[in-house]
Amino acid sequence: MNPTPFPRSLGPESPAELLDSYLAEQDVERAAGFLGELVTSHAEPLMVRIVGSRLRRHGPAHQRQVEDVVSDAVVSFLLHAEEMRQQRAAPLTNLDAFVATLAARACNDYFRRAHPAFHALRNKLRYLLEKYSDLARWKDPGSGAWVCGLAEWSPDGEQPGRAIAGPDRLDVLDVPRDAQHPADQLALIFRQVDAPIQFNDLAILMARLWDVRDAIADEEETQELPDGRAPVDVTLSQKQKLGILWSRICELSRRQRVALLLNLKGADGSCGASFLVTTGVVSVRQIAQAVEFPAEEFAEIWKRLPLEDLEVASLLGLTRQQVINLRKVARAKLAREMNGLERKKVGISGKS
Repeated sequence: MNPTPFPRSLGPESPAELLDSYLAEQDVERAAGFLGELVTSHAEPLMVRIVGSRLRRHGPAHQRQVEDVVSDAVVSFLLHAEEMRQQRAAPLTNLDAFVATLAARACNDYFRRAHPAFHALRNKLRYLLEKYSDLARWKDPGSGAWVCGLAEWSPDGEQPGRAIAGPDRLDVLDVPRDAQHPADQLALIFRQVDAPIQFNDLAILMARLWDVRDAIADEEETQELPDGRAPVDVTLSQKQKLGILWSRICELSRRQRVALLLNLKGADGSCGASFLVTTGVVSVRQIAQAVEFPAEEFAEIWKRLPLEDLEVASLLGLTRQQVINLRKVARAKLAREMNGLERKKVGISGKS
């Protein structure tokens, strides 16, 4: 089944037209078709190029994660697009920049998960550079990269405009590793180099000095903004059954919905909730509403689905066994109702 409800030859052609049509379309199914076409023909391919380029240069282990990282970026795109539609927001002025920013964020999120100690180090450096008045971090007007150094070298300082030191100048520093205060240690480094340093280069240097072993020089700063895989083809009958199933899921208690949806898995172990979205049965926001989590919080949860029972239990304030019991009850109830519908459909009595 073609995931778009309009003939390709008659539909909008450019990404901007597809987005405009999605935001303006009143019919929900046609709007979903415009959005699905925008994702598959433009947003996702661009994300694949960006994510693939960044992860590929760090070796096969990272390259194997491209599909999952792109999936996270597509989910973010779907969430933002749906929010724009609900708020009747103006179309984006630069769709490619918007998509690229989401792809970069998804890469950053991946590297943070893969290198948690280095991510914590970067946060510590940001804190030190912002807290102590003799230190500073700013964007280089020429390259747009984040740099850091003594506050007097910043654009608002007394000696702005110094050339940025290259990473080779950091290899010959004589910096003590003793119990010196970290802020004093940073100030000493800046004075030895006598020039601003790119933030990423400083983070790599401090990882060596502070013995952080999972460092990777790849996290980028992404600008603030004003998500899945390509749509899956299913038959109309299958989609109707999934739609009925979803309506029955929404009739469950909130705890049963959470226990079921956050752990929902396909036969191959893939994310069942993602399958509901990519088949066009429901939106990510509808799933967020069903489990009664705020959209932003659920966007973070979505990246990790399906969750293990212990994490679901933590979210609900229950024990792991209680979550398992809730899901069993929910599955049994759904099975009875769906089987009952099938018997009615073919004219068979519900009596055993």
